[in-house]
Amino acid sequence: MKLSKYVLKIPKGDKLYIYSVMTSSLVCLTANLNWEEFDNERLSRFLVKDLKEEDIRKLRDMNILIDDEVDESSVVKEIYKKACNQSSVIDLTLVPTLNCNMNCQYCFQKGIRKQKFTDIGQDIFLDPGKLYDFIESYISKLSEIKRVNVVWFGGEPLLRKDVIKNVSIELQDFFLNCYIEPSFEFITNGTLITDDFVEFARALRRKKFQITIDGWESSHDKLRHFNEEEGSFKIIIQNIAKILSDTSSLISVRINLGRANYNLTGLRKLLSVLIELGAHSGRLNVEFPSPITNTEWYSNTFDIYEFAEISVDLLRLYKELGFEVEKLIFGSAPICTARNKYSLAFDYEGKIYKCWEHVGEESMVLGDIFSGIDYSKYAMWEEQISSFFIPEKCSDCCFFPNCFGGCPLFRIRGSEPTCPASRFLISKAIINEILG
Repeated sequence: MKLSKYVLKIPKGDKLYIYSVMTSSLVCLTANLNWEEFDNERLSRFLVKDLKEEDIRKLRDMNILIDDEVDESSVVKEIYKKACNQSSVIDLTLVPTLNCNMNCQYCFQKGIRKQKFTDIGQDIFLDPGKLYDFIESYISKLSEIKRVNVVWFGGEPLLRKDVIKNVSIELQDFFLNCYIEPSFEFITNGTLITDDFVEFARALRRKKFQITIDGWESSHDKLRHFNEEEGSFKIIIQNIAKILSDTSSLISVRINLGRANYNLTGLRKLLSVLIELGAHSGRLNVEFPSPITNTEWYSNTFDIYEFAEISVDLLRLYKELGFEVEKLIFGSAPICTARNKYSLAFDYEGKIYKCWEHVGEESMVLGDIFSGIDYSKYAMWEEQISSFFIPEKCSDCCFFPNCFGGCPLFRIRGSEPTCPASRFLISKAIINEILG
């Protein structure tokens, strides 16, 4: 029996807290010992020798203790590989435009819009027959498929509401006829949600809106404003209320935190408003996404170390207002569109990508809906996201089951993997907040 290498050990006085990254389990040992001196091997011997059999069984269930012969790196890599290769649930991201009605300071797409998408050439959404043909052919090859998540992304996708309405209804009917459950997500700035769009959303079986609000009104409006620098906060709050009152839609509100808008007093006011709208109801979820980069593209955001530092105060506020702290801190790494082998993104010219952040980058095009996928280019993605390409320094890290080597976009661009902020946040949260 041995201690898993995928645990965080946090000594605090006569107590040792052990957190399993594999199972998000936390245990506390109390003894008059200098826990700082216990390496994994010594702690393993102590646990096996001094604990009762029932306690040892519990630690095995939590994946804190494992059998001696278990090769954990191989087990976790196999879990990752299986998740990447599953075809029962996939995402199809549709980008009808890269234009936007806003002029947010930190938008990573400004350069793409100015450089490459000033004029629309062919537009597959004006006559989407070829798109339907491609999706039908593609889906027919996935024998285990059970659900398709259609994600509308931009730019601001709601600039083309008619396209979204027509294509969504058509795809919903197609998937249902194939006994596939459809769901729809709209990643929108939240300013263009009209009564008729809310009425349309009622016709969709499963739907979700992702909307960003970056702090209280004064902070948000400095970052997320219209071209004339008119603020958007009030409009977004009104539209969230409209969605919640008139549909069964789910809403995810993202609050991006950075040097320009981090203010606990303002955040308290914002969270209180969101609670009034239904943040504790189960239909309105509030997220504080931790940066996945060291601000290579998003220069206004905190870097991963700064985010971990400010998160202790954020966690206290989150807990005080009745939110579930664990949802903010813990969880396994997402298998995103880029990582899942069968998920794809399409721009309005019919070009195909693996990651929506690549839309508009010609070098990242994997094919198009007219001639199909170029699998020689696609092979690059398979290599980069495969478990065999993950650096050893990542697979031997105790946090590896939570990030799987970080965003594969870095490996595609030839950069070193960057630890997510949650790598540093978890231990700080356990010490400062969960433990009081």
